[in-house]
Amino acid sequence: MFSVLRRSAGVLTAAAFMTGCVSRHTNQPVQDPMGHCAQYLINSFEWEEALDENWRIDLDVPNSDAALLYFGSSHGEPPESDQDERIRDALLNFKPTLILHEGEGWFKTSSELEALRAGEMAFVQYLAVQQSIAFDSHDATSAEKLTAMLKEYAARDVQLFIVLRYVANVRSDEGHEGEALRRRAEWKLQQTVDLGRKIGVDLPIRDLTGLQESVEAYWPGTSWRAVKPEWFTPLPRADAGKAVIFHEINRLENTFRNQVTYRKIATALERGERVFAIAGRNHVPLQRPALMCWSELQAKGAN
Repeated sequence: MFSVLRRSAGVLTAAAFMTGCVSRHTNQPVQDPMGHCAQYLINSFEWEEALDENWRIDLDVPNSDAALLYFGSSHGEPPESDQDERIRDALLNFKPTLILHEGEGWFKTSSELEALRAGEMAFVQYLAVQQSIAFDSHDATSAEKLTAMLKEYAARDVQLFIVLRYVANVRSDEGHEGEALRRRAEWKLQQTVDLGRKIGVDLPIRDLTGLQESVEAYWPGTSWRAVKPEWFTPLPRADAGKAVIFHEINRLENTFRNQVTYRKIATALERGERVFAIAGRNHVPLQRPALMCWSELQAKGAN
């Protein structure tokens, strides 16, 4: 079956932050606040959502114009949801100097409707252009994420995770089947091969025949076209079949992305930016203890 090379172990919970962080750093000078507080990022492997979870962070940096509004969004909201309106209102009322979003690239959309159809990243980029606000990604690059996953898991498993997750989402979100789905799968497969070469790794699955053979080896009788989006959630679900490895890779990827995002947000705040950051909502509570720790150290240094 799947070959797991190794897996992270140590987990710091929010409770540990609340009971240990203050005593650890309030009476001692910290030479590297950002690095020090990174230890308080919560590991995705053992996070559990609280019943009253707060999906937003508001921070004002002492003796500085810097501030943070971190908006946790729910991906895949139905058209009747008011989330887009809440994002717009929060962003415009906050008056940021910098917008940080997930993902890579720039959607050069010409209208708000076009931006909304293209997704959350395109929407906040559109708002940024309309308001003459700088924007950038707080996310890890695809090459960085692939490198991180390959340090923990076998190449075939990582490539299956990336390609099959894409195929499952394309079927679910865009309704592609048949020839259209085949073309999208071939494109994604080639993209992973090219990305692997960019970082000096030859990924083993080169075509759809190889993809189907790999799927058959793990799930006999299953087509690559039939894989479900539920196989790729951070937390295992009852209908996930035998795809436990994909949940583990997802959590590892999330943990790595949280590390990168936390540092990019903290770096922007250190420059004095008013940062409006937006990400899938589960990232917010995982990064909250580290950002609160960093803010507390800034307050201590300002006194």
